[in-house]
Amino acid sequence: LKSDLRPINLIQNKLYGNPDGTGCDNYKSLACYKAISESLERWAYYVVGVDMKSELYGFQIDSSTNGMSAFPGFTKKYARKAAQLEALERWALVAWWSGRLSSIQFTVNNINFIEILIPGACSVVISWTPMTALNNMVAYGFAAAETTAIAFKKSQAELYRNIFVLERYASNSKSVEVSDLIIQEQRLIWFSNEVGHQSFLNQVNRSLRSSIKNPVPNLILDTEIIGPWSKYTTVWRCLFESNISHHEHDQEIDFFFF
Repeated sequence: LKSDLRPINLIQNKLYGNPDGTGCDNYKSLACYKAISESLERWAYYVVGVDMKSELYGFQIDSSTNGMSAFPGFTKKYARKAAQLEALERWALVAWWSGRLSSIQFTVNNINFIEILIPGACSVVISWTPMTALNNMVAYGFAAAETTAIAFKKSQAELYRNIFVLERYASNSKSVEVSDLIIQEQRLIWFSNEVGHQSFLNQVNRSLRSSIKNPVPNLILDTEIIGPWSKYTTVWRCLFESNISHHEHDQEIDFFFF
């Protein structure tokens, strides 16, 4: 985005970098479109989330971009659906890690993944794979979609992105102090290492033995975020009610949420 559309004092990501939008797809043109859409979503976040901290759009509940999505088109339904899936993924990750949801496990082409079991028509997936070239550091990806197959495919985009980031970290680790990283980047590294990965596997095993299927909570926010970006795209935000918030664990490096 143009510099005058970005807040002056943004938190700087040392591993993920600081683009306003990124996109990943098998096709370069679609990856470009996704990056543009995400940058427009981030423009809306900078205005209503960072500058205004608007309660109208739930930023007093969750000050991050969780549950936000941008999608250009003649109708608003695609942006709304994407926002609901984003909010569902974030809720399910917290609920699963907190022991309130069970899972089932699969392996596809040497990539492990679990489907978090939630009542309803959608699927939430976590995938992971060791990187043999980097001393078996483990990368993760997660996604929500209408079906398990689509969620798995979407999780691969996030997985490959995190592989790239971990490769970047490994090549510069001597010049990077982990304590100087934002908490999401610290978690990415911690869970990639042996102790962190074992903690993750312990929770996987607990959830595989569990039969808990908590219902998806009520949507407490389901609205379009309107502003100058609306000329180009629809920006939507959804948030689910939850009795355990990831913000309660904001500074815990061993909380699986990044």
